Amino acid sequence: MRHFRLYLVLLTLMLIAVSIGIGMALGSGEDGRTYTILLVVAAIFIIVKIMQMVWQLIHLMSYFVKSLNNRDFMMRFPSSDDEGLKDMFSVMNKITVMYQDNLKEIETKHFYYDRILKIMSHELRNSITPIVSLSSDMLKRPLLYQGIQLKEGLEVINSQCVGIKRFLDSYYEMTHLPQPQIQQIDVRQLFARIKQLFEQELLEPYYNNVELTFKYGNGMTVDADEQMLSQVLINLIKNSLQATVDVQHPLIEITASTPNGKPYITVSDNGTGIPDDIIKDIFHPFYTTKAEGTGVGLCISRQIMKLHGGDLTVNTKLGKGSVFIITFQGENES
Repeated sequence: MRHFRLYLVLLTLMLIAVSIGIGMALGSGEDGRTYTILLVVAAIFIIVKIMQMVWQLIHLMSYFVKSLNNRDFMMRFPSSDDEGLKDMFSVMNKITVMYQDNLKEIETKHFYYDRILKIMSHELRNSITPIVSLSSDMLKRPLLYQGIQLKEGLEVINSQCVGIKRFLDSYYEMTHLPQPQIQQIDVRQLFARIKQLFEQELLEPYYNNVELTFKYGNGMTVDADEQMLSQVLINLIKNSLQATVDVQHPLIEITASTPNGKPYITVSDNGTGIPDDIIKDIFHPFYTTKAEGTGVGLCISRQIMKLHGGDLTVNTKLGKGSVFIITFQGENES
């Protein structure tokens, strides 16, 4: 397929020239018969070569389509000296990569929503079963539920309904995240507001005099949605507070830096760390190890950073603590 268009043009010009020669030979009578036969043979040869080149191109296109249909993503088209084919092959290679990425995304979303559906079915069934059981018994034996018994029965039903609403509210929040309104945020001011939010809460004896520190480069800024980024930081700090409850000298450190020209924010603690058998699940929706947790905080936080073109990852060591790493899209200066 090297110099495809050049060869095609040359063959076409040769075919035109041979056709003209055949016409002239036919006009010369008996003397041009041999010459005509030779020109016809040449014309047939040129036509066959043109058909071979076109067929080769059709074959490549057919192979491309079949490969995509069979999910053969190892397929790659070579470069060509012909600029037109080179561009076409480059685009076809890009289409293959894009198709593979889109397919992975669709499969991931299918797995994601299938998991959510199973969890929702499980949680709703567990919450509704006591309501159905208790209300059925109240209908069957109305005389038994009077006074204090009626009040206790209604309290149980109300408690279960509140739990269901809380669960559904968490799902709604997770699936209705707005697009971030990106603006330049002064990290010093952002951290000051976050620190102020936790000042009163940290006075509670429950938190064992935890030390909450903030570090950042002078004049550092990040491009993000301030409200959404604040939500991520609040979620991560709350997780660290829970992880350091039983630590003798609890420390939580929030650091903003630009080590490679790109902005990072880390939330680290010296808490219990995350066991290897559950770390793969902590960003999944509704996964929680807390009795009062909804299991959507980390999931929402990662989704928020994905919407920013960044990510949220974690490094952890059991018994030593965890470091959650917030990355952003683009570069910044400290």
